[in-house]
Amino acid sequence: MDKLKIIIMKKIIISAILLTNFFKILAQETQDVHEIYCTPDIEKCLQNLNNLKNFINYDFSVSKEIPEHIFNEYALVIDYTTLGLITFLKKDTINIVLKEEINFRK
Repeated sequence: MDKLKIIIMKKIIISAILLTNFFKILAQETQDVHEIYCTPDIEKCLQNLNNLKNFINYDFSVSKEIPEHIFNEYALVIDYTTLGLITFLKKDTINIVLKEEINFRK
């Protein structure tokens, strides 16, 4: 009977250790540090847009929290805003205008 108790206790301890390690790994995966800026600096705004794009990419591809048509709309706005800010910084003139009505919503 004592051997059975010891075996059960060992299994409980091993299971607890494995679960703890599993949750540590999960916590490490979700603890990415993202710096979000609130400053009148276009470079920092571009970094914010890049972070936003990464967030929606994750929400769409990994967690499946947003549908594809919403992802496409957000990505389009982020891409065009990023391009506009980059051309502003480089003092380039580029005019890209969507000439058709785009509605990805279903």
